Parts: sequence; C-alpha cells; structure tokens
Amino acid sequence: MKTIFNFGNVHKDYFKQISNKLLKNYKEIKIPITNIINFKDKDIQIVSPCYGPPLVIDTLSMMKNIGLVKEKDHIIFLGSMGSVSKKIRLNNFVIPRLILPGYLDKIFSKKNLKPNKFLLNKIKEILNKENIKFIEYKHGTACGVFDPHTDHIKYKNDFYDETILGLDCEIYSGFAWCYNNNVKCIGLLVCADDP
Repeated sequence: MKTIFNFGNVHKDYFKQISNKLLKNYKEIKIPITNIINFKDKDIQIVSPCYGPPLVIDTLSMMKNIGLVKEKDHIIFLGSMGSVSKKIRLNNFVIPRLILPGYLDKIFSKKNLKPNKFLLNKIKEILNKENIKFIEYKHGTACGVFDPHTDHIKYKNDFYDETILGLDCEIYSGFAWCYNNNVKCIGLLVCADDP
C-alpha cells in the first residue's frame, strides 16, 4: 500500500476534495483511538493531518493494527517546517536527507534517520520532471511550535548547531516508527516560516 501521511492541524478539511480528485472508489475510515480520517482506494491511501509525535505514533500504530500499513509499504510524509537558515525560504520545498532526534532521543533512539533511497530517488525524479525546485538538508526535531529551545525572533535553536537548517515536530517520530516496523518512508515538506 502506498500512503500519503499528512502532518499538521487535524481540523484542516480539504482532504475529501483531494481524495475526490486523486482516488477512485475510495472509503473513508476513521482510525481507532485517534479519529484521524483515512481516505483509501485499492492502491493509495491519504491520511488527514496529525499534529505532534504522540498522534503520529498512535495513528501509524493503529493503521498497522487494522491492516492499513504492512512491512515494506511506502509512506510519504507531507507537512511544513520552520527554517532556521537563510538558505531555506518561505514556500521552498524541502527534503530532509538526515533527521536528528533532538529531545525524542529519550523516546525512540539516538539514531539519526535517513529517507529510503528508492523513494528519495523517485521523488527527486518527479520533482525535477515537474521543474519543482527543492532543497535537501539536515533536519532537526523540535518539541512543538513554541519549543523552549527556539528563539522565534532570531530564528535560532540552541539545541543544534548551524548545520541544522530546519525543524519540525513530527517527521522524526514518523521515520522512527517506519524504521521500527520495516516500512519505507520519505518526507517532503514546505517551508512555512523563515528568518
């Protein structure tokens, strides 16, 4: 199964319209415990947004429990990120090529995670074919928009050095879940905040 898993505000209500355009004969499934809506046809499923690591983990775990995600499946995580560098600007598309756990090292592991090579090459090929510019970069994990390590006036995060160009709070948890469950994944984000 191919999955498009969205991060962000769970009250965004445009995934029905997207599913109407992209999917054929789809079913709407409410994921148990989280009530996140899944739009699923025979080959593809689109998961409405999840905000924060606990909701991401619970949703992915329940999707596995009810058979919506299996080993070796593909997941594309879509969402937004905040830039802490002038190299990444508002509305830039970005692909985290290395994701550091930050404060999540106590929950998951101290491992830095990378996207699946096949999915990385495929998404880069598609973006290049569509003439969509993107930036690959080293990504950090924040505990939320108002992470105490982040200075929103200076666009700095004191948890990381200057090699980290951007942050979000969900992608590491999604990647860690995929690593632990032998699921292939990649992230494609858009910059929603920059210096």
